[in-house]
Amino acid sequence: MHETSPPRADQGDPEKQRRIDAIVSSPSYRQAHTDVEFLAREELRPMRLELELLKAEIIQQDLGINSTIVVFGGTRIPEQHLAEARVEELRAAVQASPQDKDLQRDLRIAENL
Repeated sequence: MHETSPPRADQGDPEKQRRIDAIVSSPSYRQAHTDVEFLAREELRPMRLELELLKAEIIQQDLGINSTIVVFGGTRIPEQHLAEARVEELRAAVQASPQDKDLQRDLRIAENL
């Protein structure tokens, strides 16, 4: 896609160039695909996710990759000794504050991990 040149004022209206500059410098003048602030809006999150998936698909097609194996993992899963220590820590915290719903939730998650 080519960029358009910003309009230029003629010599008959000294304020015209100021108005043109105000329009051209406005975020609304930027094309959507070049406006990172616009693309980062929360309501565009689904589109960004779709683009992430589409990008990988297109690159694989370009490289002639017809099939892949996907391995799902979790960065939330710590080493066993760390996980066990976290469970014990949270059990003690829940025992000290049995009404704390956040601690109870954290303990359930730690036990599942």
